[in-house]
Amino acid sequence: TWKLKKEKAKFFIFEEYFKKNLLKDSYAKLIFSNFREAPFIAMTKRTKLFLEENSNKVYFIPPGEYKRNYSYERRYITMVSRLIPSKNIKLFLSLAKEFPEEKFLLIGKGPLKDLVLKYKRKYLNIKYIEFVKEREDLFKFYSSSKLLIHPPFKDPIGFVVVESLSCSTPVLSSSFVGASDFLPEEWKLNNFNLKEWKDKISYIIENNKKEVKKASYHFKKEKLNIRGRYFTDLRKKIMKDLSI
Repeated sequence: TWKLKKEKAKFFIFEEYFKKNLLKDSYAKLIFSNFREAPFIAMTKRTKLFLEENSNKVYFIPPGEYKRNYSYERRYITMVSRLIPSKNIKLFLSLAKEFPEEKFLLIGKGPLKDLVLKYKRKYLNIKYIEFVKEREDLFKFYSSSKLLIHPPFKDPIGFVVVESLSCSTPVLSSSFVGASDFLPEEWKLNNFNLKEWKDKISYIIENNKKEVKKASYHFKKEKLNIRGRYFTDLRKKIMKDLSI
């Protein structure tokens, strides 16, 4: 970016940053202020807000998806994630222990695979899939889920949130995920208290038809459908702004 700036080239800066602490935020604002002539692309509301507060030009491009209309029986409580510590895999596994009558599905690979297999051997309600070859098959799993659990300690975007909503599947997420901005407040938790997560899951399961409708509503409300007018209009605006 510094080289492009020196050459006075037209370019975009793709950035996901949101408030952390005074020192880091001040440093980020100082760096970003050197690029006020370059448009930034932000995929979450919190990054858009941070950049706008710093007087940077921002194009807000949420992680759009196609609307899916699969009609599968909803039988899983699902998590799709890399198996790394920051994704908080252990909370999902602990929840599986708390709901022995429910089927839990974990999709992903990574260094915590042995931990997953350990829980899977002990708790028979856990199903583990390391890799889904065809991306579209992943959406079939979302569509056959009562809800998606996404509890990372940190996740700049969290594409699985929007992927799940595209299948009208409710999402219970930590608030430390950028894409949680697209969820209703009652589906976000700012802590990792097992009882609170358990209570939220119980409610979503007991009211699943209503919560599925809510997921579909928020996918539309947040303009996440990539075929929707928001993306068409934004494309025209970018082309006009840049004289393309």
